[in-house]
Amino acid sequence: MKSFMSLFRNIWRGLLIVRRAIGMTLFYVILILVLILVFSDNRPDVPDKTALILQPQGQLVEQLSERDALQIILQDESDLPSEVLLRDIVRAIKRARDDDRIVALALRLDLLSGVGPAEGHYLAGLIDEFKESGKPVLAYGRYFTQSQYLIASRADKIFLDPQGSMLISGYGIYPTYYREGLEKLKAKVHVFRVGDYKSAGEPYLRDDMSPEAREANSALLNELWDHYVTRVSEGRGLKPEDFLAHFNHIEEELRAVGGNLAELAISWGLIDELKTHQQWQTAVADIAGRARNGIGYNGIHFENYLKATDSAPDPNLPVIAIVVAEGTILDGEQSPGSVGGATIARLIRKARQDENVAAIVLRVNSPGGSIFGSEIIRREVALTREAGRPIIASMGDYGASGGLWISLAADEIWAQPTTITGSIGIFALFPTFAESLDAIGVHVDGVGTTPLTGSFNPARGMDDLTRTIITQSVQKGYEQFITLVAEQRELPTERVREIARGRVWSGQDAIELGLIDNLGNLEEAILAAANRADIQAFEIFYFEDEPDFTTRLLESLFARTNLIDLEAREFITGASLSLLAQFQEDAQLLLSLNDPGYLYVLCDFCKIDP
Repeated sequence: MKSFMSLFRNIWRGLLIVRRAIGMTLFYVILILVLILVFSDNRPDVPDKTALILQPQGQLVEQLSERDALQIILQDESDLPSEVLLRDIVRAIKRARDDDRIVALALRLDLLSGVGPAEGHYLAGLIDEFKESGKPVLAYGRYFTQSQYLIASRADKIFLDPQGSMLISGYGIYPTYYREGLEKLKAKVHVFRVGDYKSAGEPYLRDDMSPEAREANSALLNELWDHYVTRVSEGRGLKPEDFLAHFNHIEEELRAVGGNLAELAISWGLIDELKTHQQWQTAVADIAGRARNGIGYNGIHFENYLKATDSAPDPNLPVIAIVVAEGTILDGEQSPGSVGGATIARLIRKARQDENVAAIVLRVNSPGGSIFGSEIIRREVALTREAGRPIIASMGDYGASGGLWISLAADEIWAQPTTITGSIGIFALFPTFAESLDAIGVHVDGVGTTPLTGSFNPARGMDDLTRTIITQSVQKGYEQFITLVAEQRELPTERVREIARGRVWSGQDAIELGLIDNLGNLEEAILAAANRADIQAFEIFYFEDEPDFTTRLLESLFARTNLIDLEAREFITGASLSLLAQFQEDAQLLLSLNDPGYLYVLCDFCKIDP
């Protein structure tokens, strides 16, 4: 028996030694591979006479959301990258315009999502700038969404797959309403708000849109739609009235083409030709030449083009710092994808204290959120301005409610004509579940030292004292918002009351109302910052939290080993999944709101459909 145990121990020790040896060998192999991948120079070549392939994939964002190391490792290589940076698309188009090696722009927008009205017009304008170089733009799609087509409409030629489809439907706002459902669950969401048009919280109080919200939303949507129709009509050489007339006869026009949406797009003058992908590639190859392997055309994907043409910044030039505030404003430190009051304030402060920074641009793409988080950011903007450091606020698709609040202290506020802004109002939201718990036999009871003890326990009902406290806090917050706008925008208080009331405005309306200073995109806001800093040449640097070394290493490794064919990737969507996603999004927003005083400056009807 002893000899057997001795033999077993020796075998076990041997196995442990082998395991350690294999483990160490694998470790060193992986380390060497990682070092080779990270430090090797694999910059792509940009051949002469080539087309820039603009085929962005994923949600268009101003700032990438944070991903942890585990998400990177476990990601399915067949999954689409979830996000694409607007700034990367902009840099590629502007750089290619003046690059003699680039002879054409090939647009593939099928996999681009999340394009808001302002961003869509911004990119459409960049396509126009590219065309000024005399280089042609050819667009192809298996289908075009409305927002994708806004960009594609500026192309010289637009091709649609014969099996594809395209249907422009206009803009809409269709929130999901939960009042009846909450009643059946015996749950209550207590909403306190100020402003006739402040629709925030309405989905928890009603089963339909209020007349005030319907009036304000209709006015906003009609203006956005007018901009869309004008831009598309100009791009396609159509008269706006003729384009709009089609919507009155769409049923008979669709019947005339046998229900073929692709043919309908041709008849409306929105598409030039129906071509397969191979035929479109031949059209591009006629301009840029055949690819080296004889398949397709000679082209370079915009991400590879940026890698090939990026250069180190000039350390001798002053810097324009850009701080991105994208997403719902929350209190405290938050990861990219949300706007943390403490996070954005810290980044602004960091930029202000950097001696190389000549001016700052606060890029705002937010419908608002926490009033406390918004005020923390606004204070830092004010301190920057008081320190004599120029700071410009530039609004993207949204700069509403809290998005406007954080912009108020800037030297100048810029927005685009289709930016959604305004929404000067405030609300408080607090859910309680006492009746829900009672219904399943769960009860809450106890004692406290004052009438306020336990007032904000969601397991208890809301008493009159708590209701009075929140109501007065909301009223105080609204007066603070009104006063801030009046002081910062140098407007009479009564005038602000007239244009406030929680109503949303387009950027075009906002400049006429005095809520913003100028209409223009991010580039124009950057030039305004440089002008205030009295500098001609400068570098642009985004001040944002960098991922840790492990995350950067893994992103680099997995990005370089991803060999999935871009042409083979597709979005898979369904109405049921979209509805489920909407429920999840609404629930996540409700759970994420973390203002310490339960007070919010949030435009929850700012989401435009489609």
